[in-house]
Amino acid sequence: MDKIFTPFIATAVYYFILHITAVVGMYWLTNSFIAPQKKWLAAAAALAFGLQGFLPAWGLGIAGIPMMIAVYLRNRTNGFEWFMYLLIIFYAISSNVQSAGIFTIVAGFIAASLQCINERKLHWQLYAPALFLMFMFAI
Repeated sequence: MDKIFTPFIATAVYYFILHITAVVGMYWLTNSFIAPQKKWLAAAAALAFGLQGFLPAWGLGIAGIPMMIAVYLRNRTNGFEWFMYLLIIFYAISSNVQSAGIFTIVAGFIAASLQCINERKLHWQLYAPALFLMFMFAI
C-alpha cells in the first residue's frame, strides 16, 4: 500500500481494515452463535473486541479469529457456502500462519473431529474449511 498511499495513509487504511474485520467477525460470531436473541450483547462484544489494540504484524491474524470460528460453526450448521471460501482466502492472505493461522487450523480440525465423534459418523465436509485454509497458507 505504500506505493499507492503515503505511509501514514497506508497505516490508517490498514488499521481501519483491521478493526472493521475484528468488529464484523465478533458481531457475526456472537449474533449468530453465542447470543442470537441479544443484539446489544453482540454489539457490545464486537465493539469491545474491535477497539482493543492489535500489534501491526499479527493484527489481522488475531482480529480474524472470531470470523474463522464463525465460518467453522456455520459450516457445521448450514454446510460450506461460497462466501466462506472468500473469507478464508481473505484470512489467509491478510494473516500469517505462525501467529494465529496454525491455531485456527487446529481449532477447525478439533471442532470437526468433535462433531464426528459425537455423531459417530465421519463427515468430510466438516473438515473442508480447515483443509482449504491449510491449502491457502501453503500457497
